[in-house]
Amino acid sequence: MYKYHANLNATHSFSSKWYTWPILYKPVWYYQKSYYNSMKSTISCLGNPLIWWCSIIFVIEQFIYCLLKRKAKDFILIVMILATWMPYKYIDQTKLLDSWIY
Repeated sequence: MYKYHANLNATHSFSSKWYTWPILYKPVWYYQKSYYNSMKSTISCLGNPLIWWCSIIFVIEQFIYCLLKRKAKDFILIVMILATWMPYKYIDQTKLLDSWIY
């Protein structure tokens, strides 16, 4: 998935930066088609704000808990969340990463 997005040359008005995803700044826009009489059809997806924003609070709370308790096993949730989210931070810098990823 990373390799596909890192090599994708498409641009559109609904692209967004990686750090705006948890706050649901823009939805994912999957499809758009124009019809006669200025009608348009679109398919988009936006996460449930209640679930996303509560999860942000949980992640911050979990991180503070981990810092206070200082137990390595408690950091596993933080590591898992960062491992799935942070690689997308480097998509704009693929030229720098190509030398050591591929």
